[in-house]
Amino acid sequence: MLKEFWVIFDTCQYPEYYQDVHNLVAMPEGTIMRYEYKNKYLSDAARQLANNSPKEHQVLFVYAQKDCKYIRVPGNSRPPDGTYLTLYIGTRLGTMLNVTKDGESYYFDFQVTKYPKDDPSTLNKILEVLIAKNEVPWEKWVCVSRDLASLKVLQDGDQHKNWSAIVNSLSSPPMQFEGDAFWRLKGPYKRPKEILRNPMVEFITENGYSRQARSYYDIVENETWRFELLSETGKSVTEASEGTVPHREYSVRVRSSNDNILSPIGMSVYALRHYSGQMVEYSARTHPFFGRPVADLIFETEPRQGEWPVGANIRFKHKLRRNRTRMTVGTIVGLFGMGCQTVGNSSLFEQHQCLKMFLIVAGTILIVISMFVLTGQIKLST
Repeated sequence: MLKEFWVIFDTCQYPEYYQDVHNLVAMPEGTIMRYEYKNKYLSDAARQLANNSPKEHQVLFVYAQKDCKYIRVPGNSRPPDGTYLTLYIGTRLGTMLNVTKDGESYYFDFQVTKYPKDDPSTLNKILEVLIAKNEVPWEKWVCVSRDLASLKVLQDGDQHKNWSAIVNSLSSPPMQFEGDAFWRLKGPYKRPKEILRNPMVEFITENGYSRQARSYYDIVENETWRFELLSETGKSVTEASEGTVPHREYSVRVRSSNDNILSPIGMSVYALRHYSGQMVEYSARTHPFFGRPVADLIFETEPRQGEWPVGANIRFKHKLRRNRTRMTVGTIVGLFGMGCQTVGNSSLFEQHQCLKMFLIVAGTILIVISMFVLTGQIKLST
């Protein structure tokens, strides 16, 4: 039984890390993200765990910033001069799958799971121990806690309510994310039976050692899937509609990295509204006879404000797989066609030229049909 869990902090003072938090709260369960931290930002306990047995441990992600409005300059944001308290928000839960050390950097591959419950007192119980050991930003960003009882409390609650509370906390002043777009994805689900499709996990190895864990979706040709896109404006944008703060309108653009492999169905831009849920459908194309086609389904928040993201920008790898029914039928028809031709060309029907020609022609037709089926020109449902 595991006796500890990871606590990983985000502070988002650079655009790429700012993007990480948006993606972290938008990703559907089961997808994998990668974080990188320098060795000096790991606590001693975290470094020991990273070097020994990092897999399968739970992860609690916490956003931290000073209790003041940050100043943005090109490539960086920072609090104004002065002394301020630190604010903490639990943003996501996860499972660590792989930790790799390369030089002075550690790479953490984790699978996102639930959203933590909005329970500041329980979160503070975990953080108080770390604060006492000076294992919080701006000293350490990757730490270890043994307060499993508090973690269990944070794992409870309705997931949409938990996410909604996180969004409202992140978007409330003086948080850096005030006025940003917040949305998340559920699914994907396979149509028409609405079967949840979990991502596959692959480990990239080098010299027998696991270097990275990645996720992808295994989709069969001609299948139609859908994501559910859930959005919430947050308190600051709600106030904007009442005229108290500047109002911004955002949308999510959905596209494919290769429309010949994967293609969105219907509209490609989805306006983000207060408490809205929209279905994003897409389909896989016909698999070619050779190779294993790969394409990404991409979700991008628009419009972007300069170098700083305003919402999640995420992509999901899909690997296209052949339809087994099509392959089986095509192979059987082809074999039957070759059998007809072989028999027709044999000496068995030398005295029956009409039957001989019939078998040869029928065999040719069956082989042509087989090639059409196998190369995807004829589509069969699963």
